[in-house]
Amino acid sequence: MVQPRVLQLRRLMIGASPCLPEVARTYYERAPEQTRQALAGCFGQLAARGLLRFTAAELRAQADAGVAVFLAAYGEGHDGAVPG
Repeated sequence: MVQPRVLQLRRLMIGASPCLPEVARTYYERAPEQTRQALAGCFGQLAARGLLRFTAAELRAQADAGVAVFLAAYGEGHDGAVPG
């Protein structure tokens, strides 16, 4: 998710999204969103088996860490909006 080539592609999609919203939306649906869904499914299975436990504070911390990675990759000037 944070490999240089992946980050370059994500930056390109974010930069092009105002001019090419359908391309950006398709990219999001096929890459970052599928990754998020796969991770959520794995975490759900682990939690159901009692192998992974989360508290609300832990979930918030993980979400904030994701935001930090996003800002590191794309810069603070981006509003994070996905074209839609």
